[in-house]
Amino acid sequence: MHEADSELYIVTMADMKNVIETLVQAFLDDPLLGYFFDEPEGKLRFLKKYFNYRVRNGLLDGSIFASSENIEGIVILTQSEYKKFSWVRALRTGGMGLYRAAGSKILKRMQAVESFVVSKRSECISEPYWYLGSLAIHPNHQGKGLAGKLVRHVLDVCSFHRKLCVLETQHDNLVGMYKHFGFEVIDSFTLPDANIPHRIMAKPP
Repeated sequence: MHEADSELYIVTMADMKNVIETLVQAFLDDPLLGYFFDEPEGKLRFLKKYFNYRVRNGLLDGSIFASSENIEGIVILTQSEYKKFSWVRALRTGGMGLYRAAGSKILKRMQAVESFVVSKRSECISEPYWYLGSLAIHPNHQGKGLAGKLVRHVLDVCSFHRKLCVLETQHDNLVGMYKHFGFEVIDSFTLPDANIPHRIMAKPP
């Protein structure tokens, strides 16, 4: 992957603990994760296992960039090719730990939402793209411009590769921020059962 000129830090497996902590703190009150796991007891353990799974898959399928080696903020950038579930991959990326923390009922809920969103994304995007996922700034470091720094780096990478950059958000206040960087809403819908608004946004290279 091209490394755009920046001071960003490239995350490795050695950074897992700090990366997961930043993600957990940033998404502690996220409505979609709250829909997946709505029980206060055990929520923290669930989030740690969930982000362990997300980070390990992100390292396999793309790159994770951080604001610095202190991991105040991170962004996961992966290629668009959808990776089908396999038990080998699940074992390799912490899927069994997530299963033990969440249980089969919650995992089925998560898989249903993921399948629905992937199908909606496929309906409106036919070309290969880079996917900007899990942009997170630790609450202690928000308001310092770190999100913009991470997004600009991702867009530099996408521009270098001449690939569309795609992201999704359920937060009204983030739509304006992403539009500031040139993203446009290409689809908007409500997630079934969760009753949460969901937007797919994209920016050409």
